Amino acid sequence: GVEPERMNCMSVSVAAGKITRIIRQPSIADGLSGEAPGEMAFAAAMKYVDDMLTVSEDEIAQATMLVMQRTKMFIEPSAGAVVAGLLSRRSICGSKNICLLSGGNANLKVLANMFLTVDYFRS
Repeated sequence: GVEPERMNCMSVSVAAGKITRIIRQPSIADGLSGEAPGEMAFAAAMKYVDDMLTVSEDEIAQATMLVMQRTKMFIEPSAGAVVAGLLSRRSICGSKNICLLSGGNANLKVLANMFLTVDYFRS
């Protein structure tokens, strides 16, 4: 599983073995910005997710823009977080990996600001 460094309620909860609340902080991946995971999501993570890792705001922005540029798909930064996790190579990917890419929760003001402020072409 992948989530923003700023909003890591699932990572904290999985590590604790119980649903744990965190203090909400702003993130460009606002679709992943919960204070605590829901009961069903937590149960699924405990059963099916091998590892949890967090990614930075910059990694999320870079991955979101990479997907948009290369695939011409309109995705939200929350979907970019998953791609950022794969690109970071901080977790060993197994033979079965799932990346759910969605765009239904995209905040156009957040995306516009992301495009203006992230130095996408530096890497």
